[in-house]
Amino acid sequence: MLDVQVVRLDSSALHTYADVSIEFEVRSKVRLDVLVESSGMSWIEEPVEPYGKNYDLVLSEHPRTLGTRFDTSNWGIFGANLAERQIGGAIVAARSSDFDMLAERDDLAVLVDLRVQPAFRGQGIGRALFKAAADWAKLQGCRELLVETQDTNVPACRFYSAMGFQLHSIATDGYGPDNPEVKLILRSEFQTDAAT
Repeated sequence: MLDVQVVRLDSSALHTYADVSIEFEVRSKVRLDVLVESSGMSWIEEPVEPYGKNYDLVLSEHPRTLGTRFDTSNWGIFGANLAERQIGGAIVAARSSDFDMLAERDDLAVLVDLRVQPAFRGQGIGRALFKAAADWAKLQGCRELLVETQDTNVPACRFYSAMGFQLHSIATDGYGPDNPEVKLILRSEFQTDAAT
């Protein structure tokens, strides 16, 4: 196991946050018919012609722009460091009235971003970042955590399912008529108590 430290960052870190690559290769997509029939319990995949995907190429979604588009003062930003080098990160939003997915609820958090440098994926770093983000959300009094992903991001779908998320909604036209990807919103509910 790598000696990785997960640390809380302030919003100024968003400027360099995307130095950790989120790029991956799409090789398959989730079979939506099976997902719906299983009430979100079965994440069967089907192969597609491989292509590269990099969310950071969409400037409006780039982490550097988050602070200019939203009030991030109530957000948790985390970095996973290995020998003083950031190799992963997570961003979780809460109590931000200008962030639509929060629906102006004080008991809801949204995992906005989770990333691990490609060379370090599959080594538990994503789990450590997720735990830090979820623990932070619980401390804010949140009872639910949402995350958005796509049918073409099978590794993320499998990861979030392993973390206890369940399918909340499917939007086949979630990204407009020119983008065939299907928007998946996943939901995790957790209990908060005074001991947390």
